[in-house]
Amino acid sequence: MLQQLSSSLKQVTSRLTALETVAAKILSNVGEEDLDMESLDTVLKARIDSEEAFEEFEVALGEDEGKRKKLVLILASMEKGVPGKVARAMMRAVMTNGIMSNFSATGQKGGKRPFKDTILCSVILKALRKCIKNGKRSDFFFEISEVLRNAPNMPGGSNYVRKKSQVAQKRNTQVYESEAESDE
Repeated sequence: MLQQLSSSLKQVTSRLTALETVAAKILSNVGEEDLDMESLDTVLKARIDSEEAFEEFEVALGEDEGKRKKLVLILASMEKGVPGKVARAMMRAVMTNGIMSNFSATGQKGGKRPFKDTILCSVILKALRKCIKNGKRSDFFFEISEVLRNAPNMPGGSNYVRKKSQVAQKRNTQVYESEAESDE
């Protein structure tokens, strides 16, 4: 009799745990339905491509918590996969490489602003956590810092050179100019 009660108790507790898990999922989805999913275009008119546009967007995010939540949900639904790929997709959806070139993760690079102190950084981190359940915040921040680190060398970034022939042409003109100066 005692064994049967013990067995029944184990079954009841396992079912209770399963029901709690389902209830938690249902409750977490209630907030998402209330926000009625929108496209990125409705939250962000165009990708951020200037310092002024970035500042305006930061102010808008700071003033409107609903807008922040919508952006988190939209970014989290954009891409699935490994953290690096997801972080790149999210950041490139919001900002151009040119504006990302003005930031570093912590602001220790000379002349660059710290991205970690921005509201947009916290939004992207929340979206990453929502999208990738088993990741750590430090891993997500590392991926964001890698995107920022590589942005200047990507198309539209501050160090991007379109073709190798342009680089060679620039080197050749520098060589010719230095030879002409030495001949004089």
